[in-house]
Amino acid sequence: MAAFAVFVLLCFLPGAFLQYADSDFGFEPAILNIPERSEDNVTLLYIGPNSTESIFLKVSSARSQVAMLKEGSFNLTAVSNNSLSVPVQSGHIGITTLDFTVNQGASATVLDYTVKVLRARPPFDEALNYLLIPFLVVNAFAMGTAVEWPLVVKVLKRPHGVAIGVLSQFVFMPLLAFSFSKAFSLADVYAIGKLA
Repeated sequence: MAAFAVFVLLCFLPGAFLQYADSDFGFEPAILNIPERSEDNVTLLYIGPNSTESIFLKVSSARSQVAMLKEGSFNLTAVSNNSLSVPVQSGHIGITTLDFTVNQGASATVLDYTVKVLRARPPFDEALNYLLIPFLVVNAFAMGTAVEWPLVVKVLKRPHGVAIGVLSQFVFMPLLAFSFSKAFSLADVYAIGKLA
């Protein structure tokens, strides 16, 4: 049991360090999930004290084939509402970081922002879901009707195997799936898929 607790702890620790945040700056959304070969905006929010110093921003992508920027330099002093919208173009599927270097007077702050480029879902996927779900329900029902009563009575006399199976299915597997989804910062759709 202690080994399992250590495993869960190790799964959560890397996720805590994936997103760096500075007290004067924030991002909206916290992590950008964008379909491949499309464009979306990241909003950089300045929530620090008002300053007369010029604030310049330089943005670069760690992997330009995954996410790229139309322009890389911005002047935050000229921006109203203390927020700046940065357009991001997605390329291939993957995860990358955008490095926001904020030069404020003599100091420079580097903020890392995570961008996940996901597969664009074609309309065929949705139709396939509506076809497969009824088939799976009928299949599961048919397997349940093929069980014979003497076999059920035999299992009920020694329920240890059933108890271990139920405990694994409804406690350990969801806990592991949750740990993996947090450790690898999976999108909601993929995190739910890990539970299935």
